[in-house]
Amino acid sequence: YRAYNIRLIGGGNMIGVDKVTQRLKEFAEQTEGVRGVVVSTLEGLPFAYHSTTAFDPDLISAVISSIFLLARKSGKSSELGDPKEITIHLEDGSLYIFPLGELVLGILTLPGAMTGMVLVSARKMLGDIAKMDL
Repeated sequence: YRAYNIRLIGGGNMIGVDKVTQRLKEFAEQTEGVRGVVVSTLEGLPFAYHSTTAFDPDLISAVISSIFLLARKSGKSSELGDPKEITIHLEDGSLYIFPLGELVLGILTLPGAMTGMVLVSARKMLGDIAKMDL
């Protein structure tokens, strides 16, 4: 696993948000089974998102940041370290959560989405976003 160190300059800028949103859109359109993608602040606020189906980016941002922070706290208290990737399989799809420096990436997929393809594509997207000037 590779750690991505994103630091927001002044809370981010609109050009950075537009670049990230475009990359999320490309990922969602090129990766079969993706319902939506959200980049959230650790405070649970949406930074950028794209969806192929209706979902509430405010709610998903709050959920993915909360899950990530709980996993981080659990990892530290059990001396296992920070989470590198969180996967939650649900009745009607899956949720993947990745740390992204001061941000968190969440991916929602449809049932039957190929986990391996989602993860490989997600890791490439994480690397692309990490190179952006946010």
